[in-house]
Amino acid sequence: MIKDPYLMGKLYRWGVHQYGKDAANYLNTIRKSQNPVKSYWVTETAGIKNLLGQLDDSASAHLFWDGFDCVYQHGRRNGYGNIPPNDWVYWEGEQGKPLLAFSQTDQSWMPRRQFYEFSQLVKFIDPGAVRIGSSAGNPDLAVFAWLNPTGQLVIFGRNNGMDTVMVNGSINDLPAIPRLTMYITNADASLKKSAVLTLSDNTWHAVILPGTIFTLTGPASK
Repeated sequence: MIKDPYLMGKLYRWGVHQYGKDAANYLNTIRKSQNPVKSYWVTETAGIKNLLGQLDDSASAHLFWDGFDCVYQHGRRNGYGNIPPNDWVYWEGEQGKPLLAFSQTDQSWMPRRQFYEFSQLVKFIDPGAVRIGSSAGNPDLAVFAWLNPTGQLVIFGRNNGMDTVMVNGSINDLPAIPRLTMYITNADASLKKSAVLTLSDNTWHAVILPGTIFTLTGPASK
């Protein structure tokens, strides 16, 4: 199929289901096709660790598996029962469960922790945002940064380690930013506004607890 120019001419986007921590190998398949320059979407991913591992792989979109608890027929056939969720959770564990949990007791829906973890990214990155360079000196710290069309800086990351990380951050090649507002999600907080950091010479300091997703947002500059 990938060598058929007619089929490839009908292609809008490539799509890949990827539950690991990278999707870079998919680009090799795209480059061998008759449509080697089309962008691709990760059409199924699960867990914030997977997403963090895939953000450097040039996908144009990431879709979470799964949005809400449900019962799949193939889950039944595989012996996973009739109680939702009955699929991905058995392979990936807690982080792979759907974003919204269904309560059998009162027939209600409740956001899981991963709903807030993903919200730390999608709530603050606007359409048209541009990815900019970022780096971390601590191997346990994953950090990414974007500029929204308004000029607002958004820094997103996670402390993947078992210890608290003291961050001494600096912002280079951008206009002066007076402050950054920090939001966190961890075992004790769900998309919580935790601090307002005052910057001096575009440097900032923050404390990131173990297992914490954090987002730092600056004011719009346009």
